[in-house]
Amino acid sequence: SPASVNYGSQVYGLNLKLGIPTGRWLPYAKIGYARVDGLGDSYASVVNNNALGYGAGLEYKLMPDIGIAAEFGMTS
Repeated sequence: SPASVNYGSQVYGLNLKLGIPTGRWLPYAKIGYARVDGLGDSYASVVNNNALGYGAGLEYKLMPDIGIAAEFGMTS
């Protein structure tokens, strides 16, 4: 019978979002870094990964602190 695998992960990262507000609209570009660490049995170590991410989006402000956004992003 196959052995059980104990697996978990931790993911953390940092993004920088740069935009130009135009009224209620905020077009923006985004760049960042992410790290994934697999936890558990030896098989979990294959999940360890560093990634650079980038993207672009458009946010619409419903209120000063609440908005709706659409975003396209990629990682490498």
